[in-house]
Amino acid sequence: MNDPVPLIPAGALHLQRELAEDTMETLTRVTLPWVELEVRLGRDSLWLFVRRAGIGGYALRTAFSASGLTIIEKHLGQDTLVFACDSAVGRQEVRIDVVDRVSPLLRCSVTLTPPVPLAMRFWPPDLYPLAADDDPLTSLGHVQAAQRGLNAPIVLVARDEPGMGGLLYFQNLTALNGFYRATGTRPDGVVGGRWPQLGYQPPSGPEFERADDNPLPANTPVTISDALLAFDELDAGDPRQSAIAFLNMLGTIYPHIARPATTYHDWPALAKATARDLRRSPKASVHHYGHRYVRPYTAAEVPDSMVQLAVARPIARLAELDASYRPLADDLLAGVDRFYDPRLGAVRRFLPNVLVESRALGNEKDENEVDSWYLYHPLVNLAKLARAGDDSAKDLLLRSVDFAIRVARRFKYSWPITFDVRTLEVKVLNRKEGDPGQSDVGGIYAHVMLDVWELTGQKRFLNEAIKAIEATGDLRFDLNYQTNLTAFGVNACLRLWHATKRRWFLDQSFVFLASFLHNTLFWESQLGAAEHYTTFMGATCLHDGPYMAIYECFESWESFRHYLVEGRDDLPHSVRLLASEFCRYGLQRAWGYYPAHLPADIFPDEIRNGEIDRKLSFPLEDLYGAGDPPGQVGQEIYGCGAAFAFAAGAWRKLEFAPFTLFCDYPISRIAETDSIVRFETVGVAGMECRVRLIANPRRRTAVPRLALAGSAEIPHRLTEEGHFEAMVPAATPLTIEWS
Repeated sequence: MNDPVPLIPAGALHLQRELAEDTMETLTRVTLPWVELEVRLGRDSLWLFVRRAGIGGYALRTAFSASGLTIIEKHLGQDTLVFACDSAVGRQEVRIDVVDRVSPLLRCSVTLTPPVPLAMRFWPPDLYPLAADDDPLTSLGHVQAAQRGLNAPIVLVARDEPGMGGLLYFQNLTALNGFYRATGTRPDGVVGGRWPQLGYQPPSGPEFERADDNPLPANTPVTISDALLAFDELDAGDPRQSAIAFLNMLGTIYPHIARPATTYHDWPALAKATARDLRRSPKASVHHYGHRYVRPYTAAEVPDSMVQLAVARPIARLAELDASYRPLADDLLAGVDRFYDPRLGAVRRFLPNVLVESRALGNEKDENEVDSWYLYHPLVNLAKLARAGDDSAKDLLLRSVDFAIRVARRFKYSWPITFDVRTLEVKVLNRKEGDPGQSDVGGIYAHVMLDVWELTGQKRFLNEAIKAIEATGDLRFDLNYQTNLTAFGVNACLRLWHATKRRWFLDQSFVFLASFLHNTLFWESQLGAAEHYTTFMGATCLHDGPYMAIYECFESWESFRHYLVEGRDDLPHSVRLLASEFCRYGLQRAWGYYPAHLPADIFPDEIRNGEIDRKLSFPLEDLYGAGDPPGQVGQEIYGCGAAFAFAAGAWRKLEFAPFTLFCDYPISRIAETDSIVRFETVGVAGMECRVRLIANPRRRTAVPRLALAGSAEIPHRLTEEGHFEAMVPAATPLTIEWS
């Protein structure tokens, strides 16, 4: 049999011929310490070449017109090059910026002003790696990661030529909202490509016969590309070094992309409303065996151990700070033991009466089939309760842990999608042929094992955690299956680094984090219904999921807060930057999941599970980056733990000061006396976070003085709620005094 013929992209062939014929006109050259830049005008495109002499480089297509371009204006500054081009499709303005000479970062934006309503049917990809002789077809390398769906608009390129290192290409989709809105398109999988034709290709309009229904408007400038290119040394053979290179390049790019403003949201008040609805609404819970069990969705579905504990555990955490939540926490935890099957020695997904109950609802369940992660998630929450002093949770956890280990060993720490909990027979092995199964279950499993090790002191549990994380060592960007599980893995790796002092585990936490961020929307969509909520830094629930879900959001938020506080200076600058910003935007984005915070006319006509009741303080399961109607899956009661988790994590009642301290970044260090509070947030220098001081109504009114430690006072404003608010520098010692 003959070897398959390699597929050569047409754009690469055109560029190869044009470079070989040497017909391009050189407009300018710029020499930088690490590369040389050259701008050249070709037959149909204006090109930016980025080269390392004698090694190789890249060609970036900027302006394009099939009938050619004419340069009508140019400005050549030290770090900024601007070219205005006339073309058949309109005026195109190209701006090239050397954003950072030290951490190599380039930016190239293209704005098009059509002379007529323009149906834009085709625009070629923009990025081509080049060999030392400027031939794209002989360049060596591969794509390590590319955009999935609407998520991170990146392509991570690893080069095999010695000295070329790696490139992270990032398309700033926020700047392109106007293009997508005008053309009726969405940026789904638009960044990636096939070697050696990579980068961004704008999506085509609707089907051909309706293309002119969505033209770009005449005489209106629209941004059609805003690309950032970061460079770093990248060891393509080592997944951990590849991950940290990706994070470093993403961290270099992040401060320069458009980020939405954040606002303060009163999550403690929403937590109270949620607790009220859990207690009172017949749509929220049912009673079996004399206990209250939470429904997964509003007025729908049967009780479920993951659901019960995903709600009860955050309430119990908040009850440690506010005793008024204790009765509800105790009520929901009282019946958890009924999920335990003594014959298996395991916490099952459903209650023993599931067949009768599910048949009555017309949706009969297979009581024995379980997703791999579902076996371990209840144990993670039992472990958190046990570590907080809940002896009943500890007892149930220890009765269940040996079965959990048996399953892990049966699957050799590489879990399938689903299996039979009695026989351990695999039902669904993998996502699709050649792909892994639930690849990040090792992270949540290791998290459970480390908790049990700390509770018992038995080293066998530590060894189980080590085996599980070691089994993830080669997965790279395929590691993420479900984002909250990946976030648990980030923490498990950090804890193993602290327990074993093996640097490999800390570095593996970066692999988990890189895979998580690969599945994150690094843009603020203004498409469809998305104009009513925040999408920025939202992680889609599954590796191939079309929507962001609040359950995965708040559990990831909790995990990253712990990672930042416990990791501190062990974590690189880029990791602290990206994880702390995820925490900030988690508080902002999650507010948009609640039906009462959204217009009533944007919900779908058909809902998969139950109903949407805007009077209830329960979130929707699903928000969409492309602006599809939210809530198609349903109103997710098991996501309501978010309000309790946020209220417990981001608000701190001070012991001596007459205030509650709110901060949208995690606080890494705090010390209080009867006259001063000293604290420091996580993050990195150069970033800011929001701080509020909320007066204690039972204490005498006081005016705070917020200051840099030993330095100048930070101005604050009095909000309409009567709070004192300031934007403060991250990762900087601060003090609070009052009079």
